[in-house]
Amino acid sequence: MSKEDLKEVADKVGLFNDLCGEREAKLAFNLSKSPMVDEVSTDSTLKIKYVEFLEAFARIAEKSALPRFTNVISPLVLIY
Repeated sequence: MSKEDLKEVADKVGLFNDLCGEREAKLAFNLSKSPMVDEVSTDSTLKIKYVEFLEAFARIAEKSALPRFTNVISPLVLIY
């Protein structure tokens, strides 16, 4: 699966929002890649395996599900 395929799947599932977008999908793709001995002679750096896809998808889902604290006032502010 390529980076574009991962972005397309995440978008179709509805994981992209104001906290998680294409940038996070690209980052998850790169962070989920397993290290390789010879990265130059093969095109495997452009594609991920199934296990790496699961890790990248989980990273995107975690980033997408983070709570939004935009309108929360700190309790310490209310004391003073």
